[in-house]
Amino acid sequence: MYDGRGGLQVQAGSVPELVPGGALLRIRACGIAISDLRAYKAKRTERLLHKLAGEIVRVAPEVSSIGVGDRVYINTYYHCGNCLACNRGFSNLCEKRTYFYDGKQALSEYALLPPEFLRSGGATRVAGDVSFEDATQVGPLSNCLNTLRAVEFAPGDSAVVLGAGPMGLLHVSLLKMSGASKIIVCDVDEFRLGISREFGADYSVNSESTDAAAEVQRLTGGGADVVIVATGKPAAMLDSLKMARSRGRIDFFGGVALEAGDTNLKVDPNPIHYKELKIVGTYASLLDDYRVAAELINSKRLSPSRLDTHHFDFDHIHGALAVVDDPKALRVMITL
Repeated sequence: MYDGRGGLQVQAGSVPELVPGGALLRIRACGIAISDLRAYKAKRTERLLHKLAGEIVRVAPEVSSIGVGDRVYINTYYHCGNCLACNRGFSNLCEKRTYFYDGKQALSEYALLPPEFLRSGGATRVAGDVSFEDATQVGPLSNCLNTLRAVEFAPGDSAVVLGAGPMGLLHVSLLKMSGASKIIVCDVDEFRLGISREFGADYSVNSESTDAAAEVQRLTGGGADVVIVATGKPAAMLDSLKMARSRGRIDFFGGVALEAGDTNLKVDPNPIHYKELKIVGTYASLLDDYRVAAELINSKRLSPSRLDTHHFDFDHIHGALAVVDDPKALRVMITL
């Protein structure tokens, strides 16, 4: 439970009662991204501990979409289906979304899946031989699928990924699998740059010791087709304008809410105008993205558990959140 001061405390509770049209979930794994750890350190913990996977242990008789024993990924929230965004097909931007937990609860061994959650496709099934750790990556991978669609990625495109954190590395894996001709990763940490090559990067550039924009221009012969900013640093967003070729496509994937200082971008519009750059932002994903992500993991075409660098059990949850300062922490996993 959240303690109201930006921290967590463990409490004993009862197993939720099954309701008509609902299901009971036994949570088995929770993945924590480095952005979650930074949020915890900053005492901004809302929506922390939300990348959940588990198995269905009870189902109301009238429910047919899932069954007892199914392994599922639990979406962060469920959409209303009636707002302007939902009616236009963009449920990821729902204006009346309902989060899985109520704002007081942070993580539990058992959780009720209400009828509205199931009807909106909130539980995504994975194959029975998929580990719960891999299942927690359905959501993050679906976000990357949304990115590639937004930037109109096509096989043969060259790509730059700014930020070699867990989401940046997932983008690298997906770009490699999708047929990128050249993948360049930029980061300031040598450990993460080295890991990026294991995930499929052709080149890694230290943007602290190198003029990254100039190096990207050199490696691509004039700029990349696609630039994905998988970090919340405004400087990286500005650099992306220099890295894209004429008519290149740029995605601002990372938010800047936790960045200190001025988060306003002072953008020179000339590169956007004269190079006809397309700049988009992406947030979350659509239900089809969840399904495709599950299929990629089911088929073993992608094995995202390689990102899991730290493992903790439920009794040591505070230890899991204490690794925020470890530069080698990519994804921290809690097993229940």
